[in-house]
Amino acid sequence: MSPVLNLPTTSANRSTLQNLSAYLTLANAKERLGFEPSSYGLSEAEAGEIAYVFSTYDLNDDYRLELSEVKRLCSELGKELNDEEAREAVRILDTSKNGYVELDEFVAWWTKTKGSALPSA
Repeated sequence: MSPVLNLPTTSANRSTLQNLSAYLTLANAKERLGFEPSSYGLSEAEAGEIAYVFSTYDLNDDYRLELSEVKRLCSELGKELNDEEAREAVRILDTSKNGYVELDEFVAWWTKTKGSALPSA
């Protein structure tokens, strides 16, 4: 197993690259969006777990989910969406109205729909 970075956003269950991806996603959200895990009732470690899931679906590593990435996420959660349904999902999740789902919007959705349960990706 790869060594684990010693950060609160990392997990021994993930590779170093996966941990780095989660860390960078969370750091970017803090810097660009002013994201603060505690405002969602999350610890750094919990936010790191959600950031890991988010980064798993952010295929082009631009720190936001676009239509195709949201469709893939929904598909893997068991709900196939056509393009119109996916556009509506993005519209609903995209509270900043920039056309994408960013980490803060994803966290708001995840914590609302999952309660305090952590993702299992």
